[in-house]
Amino acid sequence: KVPIVEIELEPEGLLESFPDVVAASELPIADITAYAYYELFRTMNRHGVTLCLSGQGADELFWGYEWVRNAVRENELLARLAESKERVSLKDAVRLFFPIDGFRGETLRDWLTLRPFRRQRPYAKAALRRIEDTLVQRKKALLFYRLSPVYQEAERVLPQLYERDFLERTKRYDTGLTFSSREDVRPDLLLTGALFRTYLLENGLTLGGNIARNAGGLELGCPFLDLGLVETVAGLRRRYPDWLWGRKFWLKEAMKGLVPDYVL
Repeated sequence: KVPIVEIELEPEGLLESFPDVVAASELPIADITAYAYYELFRTMNRHGVTLCLSGQGADELFWGYEWVRNAVRENELLARLAESKERVSLKDAVRLFFPIDGFRGETLRDWLTLRPFRRQRPYAKAALRRIEDTLVQRKKALLFYRLSPVYQEAERVLPQLYERDFLERTKRYDTGLTFSSREDVRPDLLLTGALFRTYLLENGLTLGGNIARNAGGLELGCPFLDLGLVETVAGLRRRYPDWLWGRKFWLKEAMKGLVPDYVL
């Protein structure tokens, strides 16, 4: 008996309201969800809503992003390869990086043409280049945003978009969002913290909170970022590496019996 209100977004609406969306965002955050937030919170305001409970933090806290789980897997692999004194072939490295049950392919082409991974081919090729570099250079590093071909493409085109003097000034900042590797902390714990400090803080909380306040006059609450919940999950994660168990494993286990199975 929850009332459902549907909002249909049209390209024309975004074009017309774009200056207002940018103003409501306050900060130069380019995110595809901004216009959806804008219309959502304005509609809530018209219906008399003053508090919005957001699901922000659930993906970040419970491995909702497959690319972050891939980052953990790859960092663990690269650490093993960097420390290994034995010669590791590229083929063996690929099998370690993406173990596939029942796969008996003998070449990289076999692996890249698997149907489930065709849409991930750019990611796979970029990963193979990093694995090759590690096998040759034996580097130790914590990789995160540079795992994404989208980010790599952005870095490539920046010199074409920025004026030269502005581009030079940006070089004083770590635009690569690289993260230091600590031998006393596992990659999954480091990446959890990195995800909270960057993606969640900027794209999720700042963008959503600003638009909620400026476009709808709403307060944005985030139950999944309750300090007690975050500390509990972080404590469990130190002992039980849950990234191996799939997306949102603990959250789905906790919700069994409370929501229909098809939702889980």
